[in-house]
Amino acid sequence: MSIHRFAMILATMMAPFVLLAGDLSVSSLDSHRNQERRRVFSDWMGGSEFEAFVEEQKHKGKFPIYIEGNGASEYRVIFGEVDPRGWYFYYGGREDDMVHYNRQHSSKGLKLLTLSKSRSDRYSAVWISERSYAEVSAQLEPLGIGLASISD
Repeated sequence: MSIHRFAMILATMMAPFVLLAGDLSVSSLDSHRNQERRRVFSDWMGGSEFEAFVEEQKHKGKFPIYIEGNGASEYRVIFGEVDPRGWYFYYGGREDDMVHYNRQHSSKGLKLLTLSKSRSDRYSAVWISERSYAEVSAQLEPLGIGLASISD
């Protein structure tokens, strides 16, 4: 068997496992609302500090609605006041990670709320329950943060 034929067979066998990237549309940021966002953003934090901070805020009834990475393994977050009754966030992922998590969470009744891209081409995203989507997404408008989408 030639190496070319072997590569074709291998590619055919792997095809179901290849994750094709969807079309990622990051949340737009209205430049006229930069000051509003600066007032509510957390400080920049490393991963473990960031996760602990999110957990602490969750116990205070606040939930992430927008996460931003600086491209150097630091993140900051904006919290919402409405409990989305089901949410998930992921930060520092590649494009294919976001497509994978979007498929996974969509199948569980969660909907992508926000998505940002850092200077190092890493993404951060927040998903919330579909039943809370309108109420939670309304908190983004005063901050000039647009809704995100990932299409397959």
